[in-house]
Amino acid sequence: MTESSNRLLGAIHGGSSVSREQRDLVEAWLKARGASDKVNSRVIPARARQSSARASVEQEQIWVHAELAGTKPVYVEPVTVHYNGVLDVEAFSKSLAAFVQRHAAWRTTFELRDGELFQIIRPQLNVPVPFSDLSSLPPAERERRALKLASYDAFTPFDLSRGPLLRWRLVRISSEEHRLYVTLHHIIFDGVSLYKIFLPELASLYRSYASGVEAELPKPAIDYPDYAEWHRQNMKGSMVTSQLEYWERTLANLPQLELRPDYPRSGVQSFRGSMERFVVPKEIADAMKEIARRTNSTLFMVLTALIAVLLKDRAGSADIPIGSAASGRKWSETESIVGLFLNTIVLRVDASGDPSFLQLVERVREMAISALGRDEVPFSAVVQKIAPQRNGSRHPLFQVMFSLEPPLGELEPGWKFTQMDVETGITKFDLHLEMDDRSEGILARFIYNADLFKKQTMLEMSKTYLHIARQAAANPGLRISDLVPARHNNGLMARIRGLLGTGAFARASSAW
Repeated sequence: MTESSNRLLGAIHGGSSVSREQRDLVEAWLKARGASDKVNSRVIPARARQSSARASVEQEQIWVHAELAGTKPVYVEPVTVHYNGVLDVEAFSKSLAAFVQRHAAWRTTFELRDGELFQIIRPQLNVPVPFSDLSSLPPAERERRALKLASYDAFTPFDLSRGPLLRWRLVRISSEEHRLYVTLHHIIFDGVSLYKIFLPELASLYRSYASGVEAELPKPAIDYPDYAEWHRQNMKGSMVTSQLEYWERTLANLPQLELRPDYPRSGVQSFRGSMERFVVPKEIADAMKEIARRTNSTLFMVLTALIAVLLKDRAGSADIPIGSAASGRKWSETESIVGLFLNTIVLRVDASGDPSFLQLVERVREMAISALGRDEVPFSAVVQKIAPQRNGSRHPLFQVMFSLEPPLGELEPGWKFTQMDVETGITKFDLHLEMDDRSEGILARFIYNADLFKKQTMLEMSKTYLHIARQAAANPGLRISDLVPARHNNGLMARIRGLLGTGAFARASSAW
């Protein structure tokens, strides 16, 4: 298995373990298009330590959108670190300060200079760690007060020019239960930054400081500003031109997915969102992983096929554009760097012809591998090429976003991580399905535009998703029209429509 294959698979599913069949699949694909390890074994040089650097392409896109949103906290993201045990607050605060000092991205603000966006890296940054002891309150009141404190932070926008772009809030729930509510601006992190770097390093730092010794974590070879400048220099030439041509072909005549909103769409996007949480039970999640193994796919691909079935049922369209994000961490040097590497891509799912679920997964697999192989061209360049005329009420290329968080590695005893307990009241899309593969099942949430959809609609949609997943898990050979609940779609009617054709079916059904 080559390094190219590993990096591509990491981009496709966020770094989880892969089967031999999956490795062979990607290896064959890379060979077919003449790829080599040289693409992914470039050495990213460390730049001279300076107080500023050009912002990365990814940061630039976030900055523009954040400026357009004004004071709305569109890119404010809350997560929660749980610690069970007696906590040394001083050692914990020292650990947080040490982590910020290790990673330049979290000491960064942004400044325009002659029309160019720059990262301003502070040599040191003191981020206060407010501490609230709620242990004397009744249990229900502790939860309410803790979430109120966290929500206040999540609702408060960041000033990208002044910073800091993160907030800590440490809460004692009981003598042996503590929570660190972390609020960050998306311009300084991605999922891998949290799952693979922040959590393990925080646990290691705290273990050292609580024991009264200095932490001895290896210093990262490069930092995020090094990557940002190197990536800009290497993001030129025929490779980017070729990728842009691919997206122009692939996204030609892209439809707008209409999800039958409960309220009429206004002319301006409000970003007012709400959330509906649900859980895909472990037995269904395990069945989805088995389908991935059988089809030489990944869990991400199988879950993409599931949301495509739901969207086809809801919108009545077999041409389904779904937004997602490539990890962007294709080079070994980026594995230990905190920062934003994500690049948005569009997965255009073809659900025509009423395929079986297995056939749909295979279509998604081929499409996803092809798309992830062309993920280095900035999404802003794709938008400019495909949809230069913007509509202020919706996203230019897709209305639904799907993301699967990278798997959470083994944590030290006592540590836990959640990201779905604090609601921000914000959404950037009509609908965003976020999923998190955990040992107890797949944690999921629909974040939806509250100006378009009622809560009851999202509750029904989550139930429909679970019904589809349950049906596909039990019999993945079923046609996708037979996966949806009977109240939405009758499998017999779908087959009759296929036999008669749309026009004849319409005439026959009107006679009935």
